[in-house]
Amino acid sequence: MMKIKRVILSVSLLVIGGIYLTGCEDNSTTGIEDSLETVPKVTAIEGAQNVDLKVNKGTNSYFTMDFSNIEPNNYINNGIYEGWCIAYDKPIDSDGQVQENLKLSLAEDERWQPIRRLLGIKDHLLANNPDITYREIQVAIWALRDFPKFDLDKISVDDIPSRMVTNGEFNFSKEQVRNIVAEVKNQTTQKSKSDGLTAQSYDELEKEICVVETDSDTQTVIVPCDETFWAFGEINFRKDSSGKWGWVYVTTLNEENNFASSTPLIAGAGKDDGTYTAEDLEDLWVGWLNVSLNQSELSITYAATGGYLYEEAHLWIGCSYEEEGGQNTTTPGQFPFKYEPDELFSEYTFSLEIGSENDFENNQIAACENNEYYIAAHGVVGGKAIE
Repeated sequence: MMKIKRVILSVSLLVIGGIYLTGCEDNSTTGIEDSLETVPKVTAIEGAQNVDLKVNKGTNSYFTMDFSNIEPNNYINNGIYEGWCIAYDKPIDSDGQVQENLKLSLAEDERWQPIRRLLGIKDHLLANNPDITYREIQVAIWALRDFPKFDLDKISVDDIPSRMVTNGEFNFSKEQVRNIVAEVKNQTTQKSKSDGLTAQSYDELEKEICVVETDSDTQTVIVPCDETFWAFGEINFRKDSSGKWGWVYVTTLNEENNFASSTPLIAGAGKDDGTYTAEDLEDLWVGWLNVSLNQSELSITYAATGGYLYEEAHLWIGCSYEEEGGQNTTTPGQFPFKYEPDELFSEYTFSLEIGSENDFENNQIAACENNEYYIAAHGVVGGKAIE
């Protein structure tokens, strides 16, 4: 079950369909007509290919989505998330029925970008405009997608899910929906936004979207993912053919740097194609990884900045990327050192004793020649501190 701490997460979910999870209306036995062929390109998420999902109606979002049986991966964890609907014209069971054996994928196609932007700025929109509710956000999602088209001017109360209608009238504001869609679509040319967001920040706040696929006889479901972060480093996963984003930080601790070094922790940098510098991604920094050596003790500290709080920290360390690292460094669930407390945290230090060999159970690592260490530092952003 999801921990209470997720209340302050700014992570969202989308839904395209499901087992009888076939759209956005409630409790229907209508047959499935759509298939994954109508959905833009997605890539399977390793460790999330046999997932169970419970869907309920939401109050601050269209759905609440409770995931279980997800194995460790870079994109989504077990627990409860905000949920949103994509296929407005198909029904969905949202009264707590558990859907089993679902597959999750990552939505990488550029056709998802408008929805990624909207989910990224959703909290800003809601905080700065009291007239916007989850209903306007949901209808804006339908209006922004193009698979298939949703025409706000032509839709009738008979065509839309019953939750969007009260006493025979729409219970959302078309004007507010149009404003939201205009802001998202115009973000590349508009220099500033009414709520203080810049055009540049729209891209930076984009949320990655995970897609939930069902079997071939049923429709598909989608979901945006957790906000993971990596410590920036010299070795880029995009360049080592793993296809994932992230880095391995290489540091040499010696007298010249007072046996200490640092590198930024960067969240949501899936757009990195292997050519970005840390400075290119500066607006995605969520803290620092600080490394120090004191005789035989190596300290590796995750330190949050900007009010961010962390949910998890995962650490791999070795003396050679080629011999010890490689693909192993891109799978945080397999890292030897983990910190996954019940509460969010702003700082945590892994204290490792340096010895003659690796003994991870006793927090001991082998000494590296010339004090050169290869570090893969991964974590999950849990949200921001509430002031």
